Amino acid sequence: MWNHVISSHLKEERNEAGHFDNVEREFKCTWGECTQYDEPTKMHLHDFARHVHTHISTQLPHSDTQIRSPSQRKQWVVPATTMALTFEETLTVRDERNPSAPPQAAGIPLSAVLILRNIARNVVKTDAEEELKKIQKAHGDEQGGYNETLFRPVLPRLFEILAENKAMSPYIASLLELIQVEVNDDLSD
Repeated sequence: MWNHVISSHLKEERNEAGHFDNVEREFKCTWGECTQYDEPTKMHLHDFARHVHTHISTQLPHSDTQIRSPSQRKQWVVPATTMALTFEETLTVRDERNPSAPPQAAGIPLSAVLILRNIARNVVKTDAEEELKKIQKAHGDEQGGYNETLFRPVLPRLFEILAENKAMSPYIASLLELIQVEVNDDLSD
């Protein structure tokens, strides 16, 4: 349609390079009821061609990428993807005697690690520990006793807490020390 308007209606011809020369002459728009250039106006072909292009673009069918009319718009909104974040924080308290000291662990997490530490400390002193070591030695199983059996499955989580939880790290470190000492003692036998 563009080539038809330029060649047939404006009587412009292409040059040797295949382009239209940007000549300056008088142009008049006769498109429908357009009143923009109803009198002959002196201008360059390029400027008048931009004006003609506005008429051509209204005649072409609209693509889906252009703005839709209100009747064509979707009646729902697709929500954005959400991502859940978990944030763990250990209960801490300030020392009343020294408020400038770092917060101290408190509550259930502290109680839990102290109980685990007591289990790790005292399970090696039982008769059941000695029996388990004899059975492991007789069958050629890994040596380690109850501390190895109880705490090996949770070692990755204990190390994670040690690395990420500043308030709990001294208590977790003492628990890991008890577990590690027992494993190393058993391996040296």
